[in-house]
Amino acid sequence: MFALFFVLIAGLEWWRIWTQLPPQPLLFSIVALVAVGYAAYRIIRVIPELRALRLASDGEKAVGQFLE
Repeated sequence: MFALFFVLIAGLEWWRIWTQLPPQPLLFSIVALVAVGYAAYRIIRVIPELRALRLASDGEKAVGQFLE
């Protein structure tokens, strides 16, 4: 959500260029890129942990079915 907010702000600033209003898109675009990069980094870092949790859950289900 944080990254999406900055992308929205950058889009609004680019819209101001299109409508000939005094713009400041460069600053917001840079901040949006940094925020999207940080969000992508965090998501990529969590993926292996999610896979491990899914494998653990599947293992517990298999053991529970075996014990029944």
